[in-house]
Amino acid sequence: MVLLRRVAVERANQQGGQPSVSAVLVDLVRTNQEALEKEAAR
Repeated sequence: MVLLRRVAVERANQQGGQPSVSAVLVDLVRTNQEALEKEAAR
């Protein structure tokens, strides 16, 4: 959880806006969507 928060804060520093752990999670899911779908189909 600490890592997610650190990434969210760094993104906010670079891109502006408020830190968003949720946005980091959404990006991770989108990046790994194919592998996650395969795992869910087992």
